[in-house]
Amino acid sequence: MSEIVRTPKSLGDLSPETIKIIENVLEKIHQLPISIRKIIEMASDMDIRAKELTEVALTDPVFSSKILTLINSAYYGLNRRIDDLRVVIVLIDFNAVHNIAIQNRFLKIFETGETLLEC
Repeated sequence: MSEIVRTPKSLGDLSPETIKIIENVLEKIHQLPISIRKIIEMASDMDIRAKELTEVALTDPVFSSKILTLINSAYYGLNRRIDDLRVVIVLIDFNAVHNIAIQNRFLKIFETGETLLEC
């Protein structure tokens, strides 16, 4: 029989050990680059235009490259290659841009072998 895992409902439900582990993890995560922070913020704004988001995304060549690679992958199955970042942002929607920006940082952590938690 498997053990039932209780999910805490508030910070007060966490043990001091769990809080310490969470604090250690948060200390290990380096600050996001300014361009990625701005992309995440803008992609969450319902009033932002694709042109404005594109201008900020173009300031981060790695991020721009990842989005262009994604849209031109077999996953999207487009019948032509897309090289215009604004078109890509419109096609994949702002929510996907937001998620890619977040994933971009965490993938970099794992690629470089940074550790998030030392127990």
